[in-house]
Amino acid sequence: MYRMGWSKEEQIKYYSEFLGLSDEISDEDMVTAEDKTKLQKLEQENNTLKGQMSQLTIKQQETEEILRRIASQLPTPVQIPYNGDTATLSVSGLSVQNIFTPFQNTKKLGKTY
Repeated sequence: MYRMGWSKEEQIKYYSEFLGLSDEISDEDMVTAEDKTKLQKLEQENNTLKGQMSQLTIKQQETEEILRRIASQLPTPVQIPYNGDTATLSVSGLSVQNIFTPFQNTKKLGKTY
């Protein structure tokens, strides 16, 4: 309470504000310039990874669509190389390491009269 030698609280508050000092410490005050730089780099890396993840998701959807088209023309299930492994492709879906993933049927709208 005796900041700068003042004993009255009003004087402490007045002169602290006058000098640009405050008794509150914010989260920003606790972060050093080095930490801010690291945080910015991590945020940039996170954004880059999010972009790459969305691109991979799009590519995966495209691959699944191609596989679905191929499978729709197959009379029997076939084994194909898939992501460094062997997968079984059939009209109903894709089986990799005994995990079956059905193809999502795209709904075709018919004409109603």
